Amino acid sequence: MTTFHNGFSNELESAIGMLFIGHAFGWKVVYITHSIATVRKYEKILGIVAKEVFPEETAHSDRLLGFRVAKKVSNFWKAVKGEHHHEGFHNREIVLD
Repeated sequence: MTTFHNGFSNELESAIGMLFIGHAFGWKVVYITHSIATVRKYEKILGIVAKEVFPEETAHSDRLLGFRVAKKVSNFWKAVKGEHHHEGFHNREIVLD
């Protein structure tokens, strides 16, 4: 871990939280729950690269609705960037086959 200089402790705490989430759920969940810019900021704080440190997914990944929806689309990164919209997602009537 790199030395944390001149930063806010809440950013460090959030970065550590991402570290725990990444180990528990995998890097795909990290990218679903955080923006790409936020992941990059936390990676810099921690001195890591999420895709190198965390597994792609874990046995717990499917517990997150966003991950289950992202698995159904043809391009994971479009789902992460919000370029793919799942039918009924905003009105909570999601049907996952």
